[in-house]
Amino acid sequence: MSTKAKYYLLEVFCLLLSALFIYTAVSKWADFNRYVEQVRNQPFPHWSFPLAIYGLPPVELLIGFMVLINRTRLIGLWTYFIVMLFFTVYVVLILMHVFGRVPCSCSGFINTLSWPQHLIFNGLVTMLAGISILINRQKATTGISTAIIT
Repeated sequence: MSTKAKYYLLEVFCLLLSALFIYTAVSKWADFNRYVEQVRNQPFPHWSFPLAIYGLPPVELLIGFMVLINRTRLIGLWTYFIVMLFFTVYVVLILMHVFGRVPCSCSGFINTLSWPQHLIFNGLVTMLAGISILINRQKATTGISTAIIT
């Protein structure tokens, strides 16, 4: 694959990643009461609920926009990768029955997935973020810019 083709592929990947996090954040706000109910069903300490309820959607939105902007892309992709890695490990723990109960699923279309499907989806998205990091690092050394927003 040519270098230029890889960089255009990076743009497609970043658009997909961005759309996923922006959609997820907006869907949480669109059905806020359901989202709050889902967060409160998670097996985390009660003190963390406000952090998740009011912090997660804006963080997802911010990361979604960061991967679109050339200057913030690398930090956005790394943050995306780390967040998705955390979510993926969480799904693995759910599938291993580490928690006393199975919490509610995520917002948006993802809540229609089974937990094994959710694991596959998260794994693929995490890999996509990782591949995007690698391509972006190669792009930085060549100086070629294809970013939608520079």
